[in-house]
Amino acid sequence: MADAPHREPLLSIRDLGVRFDGVAALTGVSFDVYPGEICGLIGPNGAGKTTLFNAITRLVPPASGTIALAGTRIDLVPCRRVIGLGIARTFQNVGVYAGMTVLENVLLGAHHRTRQYGAVALLDPRAGRRDEAMLTAACDPILATLGLAEVRDVEAGSLPYPLLKRLEIARALAAGPRVLLLDEPAAGLTHGEVTQLGALIRAIRESFGVAVLLVEHHIELVMGLCSRIVVLHLGQKLAEGTPAEVRADPAVVAAYLGAAA
Repeated sequence: MADAPHREPLLSIRDLGVRFDGVAALTGVSFDVYPGEICGLIGPNGAGKTTLFNAITRLVPPASGTIALAGTRIDLVPCRRVIGLGIARTFQNVGVYAGMTVLENVLLGAHHRTRQYGAVALLDPRAGRRDEAMLTAACDPILATLGLAEVRDVEAGSLPYPLLKRLEIARALAAGPRVLLLDEPAAGLTHGEVTQLGALIRAIRESFGVAVLLVEHHIELVMGLCSRIVVLHLGQKLAEGTPAEVRADPAVVAAYLGAAA
């Protein structure tokens, strides 16, 4: 799948502003994510990257601007509806249920894809079993792509850290997103594991047809993986362009790339 942006964006952010107790966390941020692309979002700590993710997924309310998915505004919908509309995410801190199996953790990401699963299972056990079988069948290709098939029935708490990171991505993919938001997936990984992660993100894009918006401090991963990069600084968009354009931008070098990130 080509990285070149299509004519119509999939995710559109326009003049987005977020404030906390009168303090601006984001101001006038605008950019697009196109179908099938891997777009990087970088910037120093405190630049507003995670706040932007939280605004997209409705964990924090925008003070101004709009967020649209495939032309439909999502900045006004309840938080619980965002995942069903086609946006899923991971978080900086791995959050899995240690006492549940890998498959059970992944199935949690797909809960919205059935008919009020808990009530169906109680009132019509056969329908509940059919729903569970359907979800499991949908999750098996995800487990295979992310290298988790062999540990599908293992308790998550026994997994090494790199597999826990993959498990969180698998759970997000189980939601069936059109846009996947990855928040620092390389944090805590070794150099070799980071290389494997880059190949995995490409495989995810190819296998599941998702667009990826990637927040990451591992600059070489971002530069080698993304077709386009957006740079935030102090809550505002500082630059946007190809990896080569961003790396050569004097403002980006001064604010971010020239310092320890």
